[in-house]
Amino acid sequence: MRILSLFFPLILAFGLPFSTSVRAQTVPVTTKSAVAMAHYTLAVDAATHAETAASKKHFEAAVAADPDFVSAAAWRLSLENANESPAMAPYMAIVKRGAAKLPKGEQEMVRLALVPYNGPDAALAAPYAKLATEYPQDILLPVTEGRFYADAGEYDKAIAALQRAMKLDPTHPAALNLSGYAYMRKGDMTNAEKSFKAYLAAYPNHPNPYDSYGDFLQEKQDFKGASAQYAKAVAMDTSFKASADNMVRMEIAQRLEETFNDGFAERDAAKIASAYWERAQIFPHTGETVKGRAGYEAKVKEHLAKLKPGDKIRMKTDDFIVIDATTAMEIGHSDEMVGGKAEVSKYTTLWAKIDGQWLIVRDMWTDSVAKATETASN
Repeated sequence: MRILSLFFPLILAFGLPFSTSVRAQTVPVTTKSAVAMAHYTLAVDAATHAETAASKKHFEAAVAADPDFVSAAAWRLSLENANESPAMAPYMAIVKRGAAKLPKGEQEMVRLALVPYNGPDAALAAPYAKLATEYPQDILLPVTEGRFYADAGEYDKAIAALQRAMKLDPTHPAALNLSGYAYMRKGDMTNAEKSFKAYLAAYPNHPNPYDSYGDFLQEKQDFKGASAQYAKAVAMDTSFKASADNMVRMEIAQRLEETFNDGFAERDAAKIASAYWERAQIFPHTGETVKGRAGYEAKVKEHLAKLKPGDKIRMKTDDFIVIDATTAMEIGHSDEMVGGKAEVSKYTTLWAKIDGQWLIVRDMWTDSVAKATETASN
């Protein structure tokens, strides 16, 4: 079953300067205040470990200590959509009035920091690759180049850039983390696991490595193992929302596997129907509303009786929206092979945690793709 994963838990961290002083082989960072630089360094470290709230706080403190600190203002803007937040206007003003006064390399970094992360664009890797030749010791550059390539689905190029980064620092958190995701999306689960485990070993006291390893286990359909990793992340930081949401996803994914998928494989109508609340309402594509768990079980029995040996039905999640700790919406489809004919039906399901158990309270289905096509042609 394909479960959505957070492809880049460190997506914002990759855009942060690793260098924290003006050095010959790293992109310069210009400030007149030692206090501002100290906060800037803390902000970079926090963001590299996916601690976004702390990173924002320290970037803001850096700008407060030096109101002309352009790089700090630019990276603070990069942590959210500046165009939609009036509170970000003062940071943009700092960038506009001071960017042209910066050294050339820092100007380029500020320009790149302000590029919205609205979608994959491998072309954005090129400016980082160019800067990397000018500043060979700045690990930010190959790491960010790797992120852009990975975001665009060019995993081999991403891995090559990240390997260059790890020659500078074999335990750089963003490089290790993104390498794991690049390998995983490429389908190389062996090297993905090595990267995620190296990330865990290097940073056992941070929540994000556990969240990332949870994503890896989720990809392998090990929902119990993934849930345990997400729980570790939340135990370390109760505000770590990514892991909290993923715990909900894993609980429901496991429930879906144990009821629907196991139930269809075993031809067990009661097991399938156990996923539903006793007062659930199901809206099949036929237009006839089915009320309650018992009503749905009766319909499932009728359907199972028509299946032949070799017929298969599996539910797969396409999208997931966690509303709160006890409510979630799942959007998915069923892959069906019935009577030698492949069909796909889509569904939208509302789950609620009732008396400690996740149950479906509303379920709406569309017709199968094959049947819908046939109807349209008629």
